[in-house]
Amino acid sequence: ITHDGLRSIYHHINFTFGYLRLPLFTVISGYVYDLRPLQARGAILAFLQGKARRILLPLITATTLSLLLVAVLHGSSIYEAGIWKSYVFGYRHYWFLQALIQVIVVVAVVEWFGGMSTLGRWALCEAAAVLVALTPNPTDFFSFDGFLFLLPFFVFGIGLHRYDRIRSQRGLFIVAVAFGGAGLTLQQLGRFGVIDIPIQRADLLGIVVGLSANYVLFMVRRPIPFLAWIGAYSYAIYLFHHFGISLGKRAFIATGLGSNDVYFLVKLALGLSVPIVIEVVSRRYVVSRRLLLGLR
Repeated sequence: ITHDGLRSIYHHINFTFGYLRLPLFTVISGYVYDLRPLQARGAILAFLQGKARRILLPLITATTLSLLLVAVLHGSSIYEAGIWKSYVFGYRHYWFLQALIQVIVVVAVVEWFGGMSTLGRWALCEAAAVLVALTPNPTDFFSFDGFLFLLPFFVFGIGLHRYDRIRSQRGLFIVAVAFGGAGLTLQQLGRFGVIDIPIQRADLLGIVVGLSANYVLFMVRRPIPFLAWIGAYSYAIYLFHHFGISLGKRAFIATGLGSNDVYFLVKLALGLSVPIVIEVVSRRYVVSRRLLLGLR
């Protein structure tokens, strides 16, 4: 395989998993939320304060550090006119945290009214979340469009943990395999121009594939110790992986290596290891673990 061919393979893998990556991360977030959900109406303020510390503080810190890194590497003048937009409209992948905090606020309010206290009520909330996700996005202020996209997957994650019937239905698993497989097939056909079909993660096809495929992944998952160990650092990896990737890119250019597979492996290794080191070190100090990770 030529270097260009190898690079295209990486791009194609990235494209193929486009319907799965963020939906999976969001489903897991909803699943983890339900491990310690909002328990009482009177606790909603303390609950939201804790989520704000865990999400908003690292969001502000990571965005600021990322902007500083860009300023050092490329010159600060490119951000002098509109640096505030990075905090208000989202910057790089950090839009996810802006959208996620809105999802959590909405879910907390729904939980306060008992909106998902039964399987039937949860199903109505899931259907409403899907409909909302399919509405035209009115604004990208504080990544509101991302909030619409994430909501059905977060609610789905709650249901996966909260209601055994969702996980125990063999017929539902078969339907999910069929819909997920059909959706991914259409995605691939559209990718190669065999059929003319819009490919967007927030359209009906993207939501169907995201829900179906992630349901299948949850049902067939098996423990893999090494990935479980890495998963313990997933939040730090999400926040700071691009620092490692940037370091890998500069190291690759400096060494003059010409192999795309080596380039990929170097960036992968540093994209994982640098955030892990950041978390291990920052946990030792009160200020750093609060600002970088949102921990007490």
